[in-house]
This record gives sequence, structure tokens and C-alpha cells, in this order.
Amino acid sequence: MQDIRKGFEYACECVGITNFRVHDMRHTFASWLVQSGVPIYEVKELLRHESISTTEKYAHLAPVDTAKHVDVIARFTQSAHYSHTGTTDGSVINFEDAKILKFKEKFGRDGRI
Repeated sequence: MQDIRKGFEYACECVGITNFRVHDMRHTFASWLVQSGVPIYEVKELLRHESISTTEKYAHLAPVDTAKHVDVIARFTQSAHYSHTGTTDGSVINFEDAKILKFKEKFGRDGRI
């Protein structure tokens, strides 16, 4: 076989598949990767796209787990509160209390330098 396109078209014709191109398999491959949660940059590398913008055409197929992403921010902000306030017992304090505690740590209990 010298031309993959002609051989592919012949194979499709033999089994009754119409309106299907070799490129459609590449598109399906990319779509399934994205839908399975493979990072878009990895899909770009596998498809050997020159530009990420070409691969981003598949991004709308990616599963959206917004609760998971919000959870990441919640964990980050909680750990930031703990590291700034010295709270290690797992208690949650509000941002204003954290600023007051940080101020007291720096300048002493009564706020004097």
C-alpha cells in the first residue's frame, strides 16, 4: 500500500462504513484522551501539534469537576491561615483574626514595638 488514504477508504467501503476519514480516528483518539482526564498538554504532545491552541479545540470535552477545584483552594487557604497564625490544632479562624494574631506575633501582645 503506497497511499494510506486510498487503502483506508477501500477498507471502509468493504465493510460498509461511509463518510469516515483517517483523520477522524485521530480526532477520536484526542477526544477520548481529553474525556478521560489526560492533561491537554499531554494530548498536544501525543498528537504532535505545533501549537497548544490546536489541541485546545478538544478542551470542551474535558470532564469538569468544579467541586474538586474549589476544594484545592479551600485547602490552600486553610493551610495559609495555619502557617500565618501558628494554628496547628486544625481549628479554623477567620482572616481578620489571622491578621491580628500575625500582628501580635510581630509586635508583641499590646502592639508596641
